Amino acid sequence: MRISPATILSSSSGCTTSSAASSGSDPQRLQNSLVTDGYIPEGRALLCRKEWTQLNYGWWTMLELYLTDSSKKETKAARQQARKDLEEENKVLPAKIRQVRGGQ
Repeated sequence: MRISPATILSSSSGCTTSSAASSGSDPQRLQNSLVTDGYIPEGRALLCRKEWTQLNYGWWTMLELYLTDSSKKETKAARQQARKDLEEENKVLPAKIRQVRGGQ
């Protein structure tokens, strides 16, 4: 059986969780329609990118254990970008939480 990020998303608990992670993977394209159509609450939508970066970085971290040396070289840029994206989201998380809480 092949495991991919899509497999992880489809097996996530609850529609909102998988919708949020999917939205976080491409917020410009997906987030507005998912919020407008009522699939993701507006407050939750602010945290979708964070959820996606955690999932993406976790995927590359777990996958690395099973890669050959040549595959590790081929996927190095993707792993590094996933880590960078997660670190950036960690930096902006406090501001997003304040925004979800209404600026408290």
